[in-house]
Amino acid sequence: RSITTMLSRFAALRFSARPACVAASYANRSFAAEAAAPSDAAITADEEALAAEVMANLRGVAGKYTRVLLMRSFELGCEEDVRRDLAEFDDTLKRSLTFRTNFGHLDMSLLPIHDVTRVFVEELRKNKHSKHLRQIAKDFERSVREVNNEKHITVTTAKELSEEEFNKVYDDLAKTHAPDGQELIVTTEVDPSIIGGMVVDTGEAMIDISVSAILDRWGNALKAGLRAESDARSQMLQREINKTSGKTGNAEYLAKVEEGVKELEKQVGW
Repeated sequence: RSITTMLSRFAALRFSARPACVAASYANRSFAAEAAAPSDAAITADEEALAAEVMANLRGVAGKYTRVLLMRSFELGCEEDVRRDLAEFDDTLKRSLTFRTNFGHLDMSLLPIHDVTRVFVEELRKNKHSKHLRQIAKDFERSVREVNNEKHITVTTAKELSEEEFNKVYDDLAKTHAPDGQELIVTTEVDPSIIGGMVVDTGEAMIDISVSAILDRWGNALKAGLRAESDARSQMLQREINKTSGKTGNAEYLAKVEEGVKELEKQVGW
């Protein structure tokens, strides 16, 4: 369903002068992508309220730019292309110092990105607001998820899941994390270091049921138990020392105590 009508209601929002230039630039440029045909489906009150909430949550310079980009990309039906482009920019800017250093001089026409993204980034650079691009990418992704009612979860396993295993995991996650009709999007990653089991990142919480985590917990519990036993033995020995204080053979007894303590320390790895 086209949400052009929903987002266009906010076209009259006041932007700072520079974000307004972006909107003006869009109006004067032609795009390779054709505008999506509007839908005759009625916009519900809930959808309208959702759009209002999404726009209201976009604040600051980055938020104002994101509003313009959202309206234009949804108007043309290319929000998924822009979403992908921004994710690529965000990831590359994060990982590559060379890309960050030369970003202001890159020829955007050489990059395989949508025309809407290209115009937007060119205007962003011209207005000397490139530093906001990564935040814009995050704001755009979050906004599209909210509008599309998406729930994203990342599942990490020690080896790649089979289709049957993935379907089982997906069904279980859908029951517990997307019970209200949300579109569940599960991304899988492989990390052999977790040995087995899985790590589930829901965005709000990290659920670690990997074999490596279980072994770590067992190891910590074992060390804690050995330390507790060592402390108890040390206290017992100290009481014996106090009882024999001043008696014949105390030096010999102390030597045996010291030997026992060292043996305990060796057992617990101190």
